[in-house]
Amino acid sequence: NGKKHEYGNFVLGKRVGQWKLRYPDIDKTWVATSYWVGNKDTTYERLTFYRSGKLKRKEYQVGDNTVGICYNEDGTERTFTSFEVTPDADYDPNLFLAKYLQYPLVARNMGMQGRILVRFKIDEAGKIGDVVALNDPETLLAKEAVAVVKKMPPWKPAMQDDVPVAFYFTIPVNFKVR
Repeated sequence: NGKKHEYGNFVLGKRVGQWKLRYPDIDKTWVATSYWVGNKDTTYERLTFYRSGKLKRKEYQVGDNTVGICYNEDGTERTFTSFEVTPDADYDPNLFLAKYLQYPLVARNMGMQGRILVRFKIDEAGKIGDVVALNDPETLLAKEAVAVVKKMPPWKPAMQDDVPVAFYFTIPVNFKVR
């Protein structure tokens, strides 16, 4: 059916041993990851494979450092890209909010202020959607925060093994009467 399946073990809330994601329609491992839980950092080795079974990447991580090698399907080495890449805007989202956010006059006059947490989806094409206020969604402040986030230009989408994937992101939007 094209869906990935993931399985492995947890110890004390951390992944340990070998974890696998598989292509369910063929008998090939999509990614195999070995985790070792140390005293300070979690170190892992991740291998991913093309559907043909040829090696796509070897990736290692210790703490915040990710290194590795990526291969084309013909076996030639190519530029390394991390297995998981979070979405990124070509602009500063905080500056965008500061520029386009308008404090609702009624809310200002009533002294309403606070932090609205806005969750939104960045789809595989980088477009913003599914925008919702997580707290006080019916207030004037929340409605304004949601409206402005909906106007954000597209982002670079998240990537998983060089394939664009949807990603949910949450940002705080602050309103303060001065």
